[in-house]
Amino acid sequence: MSYESGVDGLRLVSVPLELADTVQICKTADPSCSLMKARNMLASYLDQQRKLEHDLQQDHQVTLSEVITAYEEAVGTIRAAGKPSLLAQALHELGNLHFYRDNLRGAYACWADAADVLLKKTDVINNWRMCLTAEELGGAALLARCGVWGCLLAGILVTDVARYVLKLGLALRTETCLLAAALFRAVFGAALPCLRSDEEFVNAAGGSVDAVPSIELLSDHGRCNPATLVTCLMWLGDELTKSHHFVAVIPVLLLQESVARRLQLWCEWAAGQTTLVRVVTNLGRYCDAVIILHRLFNPPLLADTPGATHTPRFHREAAFNNVDNIEVLKL
Repeated sequence: MSYESGVDGLRLVSVPLELADTVQICKTADPSCSLMKARNMLASYLDQQRKLEHDLQQDHQVTLSEVITAYEEAVGTIRAAGKPSLLAQALHELGNLHFYRDNLRGAYACWADAADVLLKKTDVINNWRMCLTAEELGGAALLARCGVWGCLLAGILVTDVARYVLKLGLALRTETCLLAAALFRAVFGAALPCLRSDEEFVNAAGGSVDAVPSIELLSDHGRCNPATLVTCLMWLGDELTKSHHFVAVIPVLLLQESVARRLQLWCEWAAGQTTLVRVVTNLGRYCDAVIILHRLFNPPLLADTPGATHTPRFHREAAFNNVDNIEVLKL
């Protein structure tokens, strides 16, 4: 049996279908489709750039302007659908594209907008001291407001603003770094709720804590790219250490140590441990400094190697002339 047109075939269906309207509804029903389309275009553009470097032929070329337009359309669609998590991801990636294009103004607008969406405040980067009370800056309050991924993504966004945009305003740059440190500190509430006060974080500096919750936290690169997270933590740790915010920087360095160890990024892990030695030394906690140095010269990578010899452990509660402590100091 043949049909002269598609309309004859649709008459056999109990519910009348309009193909154009049905396809449009399917596209708009899930706002993540527009973001996936933009990400696919970005992947095609990056693959295209890679092929250009190797002088490979291509059938169709995707321009950066087309990618940015796709992201702008995705931002509009997701904002209308009221999906703050997806909106923050889209704004973050759109800001990265503006930064790649040397458009700092556009990058700052997207990053700041994304931070406002996650923190549910207006102009939070410039006015976070007035927007957020001391109770709201607590780890539990920020975790309840943003969630684990929200705290990580907001910390990355605020760090990017401080690193790439606020190059001249040193006071505002330091204030922005402190906001990022508070956001990263809130992540500990999901895995180690026992760490709340500054004193508890300082006491934990000599240990090796696992700040990453027992979930696949770093599996979704759209929510939180592990490489971007480690890079932001490294820069933020150095920046706060240079400005002598030794207590505020400890959660940042502990989180960097945990994530780098989980991803087996040993160079980044060693850099964070070196900075942590400087921090605890300036705080006068020399026993912790010895413990970290001992861990630095005997990293987990070597400890897990088959045939590795057991190394003595420094006991902070014992005297320096303890037998094990003297052995550690000799190492």
